[in-house]
Amino acid sequence: MDQVASDLEARIDYLLDYLMARWHELPEIAGQWDSWDSVAREVFDLEWTLKEERLDELDRLATSLQFTPLQTTRYAHLKKMVALNQPVLNRLLTS
Repeated sequence: MDQVASDLEARIDYLLDYLMARWHELPEIAGQWDSWDSVAREVFDLEWTLKEERLDELDRLATSLQFTPLQTTRYAHLKKMVALNQPVLNRLLTS
């Protein structure tokens, strides 16, 4: 495997790990949300934009067929997690 392909595979693995962890923690954040002050909520909102950009990057990589079979499986799991937790995120971002 050449260096570019290896770097791309590592980037995809990083994005999958990072995004799965962030989406997985949303229900816990929602449980604590009422105790957060307005500054903490605003920081969350601003930081979540970066997570959305990373998800967009991963989506673009998925459509260009750059994934290994394991990455494809993990990506499908992530997309299910996103769909499951999107209502939670929407509630947090609009409250």
